Order: sequence, then C-alpha cells, then structure tokens
Amino acid sequence: VGKDEFEKVFRAGRKRVGRYFAVYLFRENEGVSKLGMVVPKRLVGTSVRRNEVKRLVRECFRMSLSANLTVAMIVRLQRGYGPGEKKVAGCELGALMETATL
Repeated sequence: VGKDEFEKVFRAGRKRVGRYFAVYLFRENEGVSKLGMVVPKRLVGTSVRRNEVKRLVRECFRMSLSANLTVAMIVRLQRGYGPGEKKVAGCELGALMETATL
C-alpha cells in the first residue's frame, strides 16, 4: 500500500478498533487485495518483536479474506502485548478483520 493509498484508506475507509489493534478497510472494485501495517517502535521495542507482530498480521490477513473480495487494509498496532498475550491478540485481530470485511 503506497502513501496515497494509506491516506485514502485512513480518510474514507471503515475503522474497527480493539484493545491491541485498529483495522482500517477500504473496498476496491478491481485489482488485488493490499495490506499495510503500522507497528511503532515505541510500542514494540525490538525488531524481532516488530517482525513477529507483522507475521501475525500477515497470517490473519491471509486467513480472513475471501477469494471474491478485493480490499485495501491497514492494520495499526494500538498497544504492545507480551509473549503470553500473542494468542489473545491474534484472536482479536482475526475478529476485527472478519467484522471489517462484512
């Protein structure tokens, strides 16, 4: 997702907010689905943890999209979570993505 697309999704997209993540979604008429991520350093200090969060987001994105839906989606980490909360954060993110695409 490029800079112009980020602005379009933030401005005109649907927003769902949870404890850990915020999901912005804009339905596209054609093309392929796109994913953008915002994972601030101030919330997740190490690059290893940031990459872990990004892998979680990508996996949830792959699992939540249906084949006939084309979207531009941005996922923003709202609050950092510990290693013990990874499963809870993943479940929340999956639910947010599912409700956003309905």
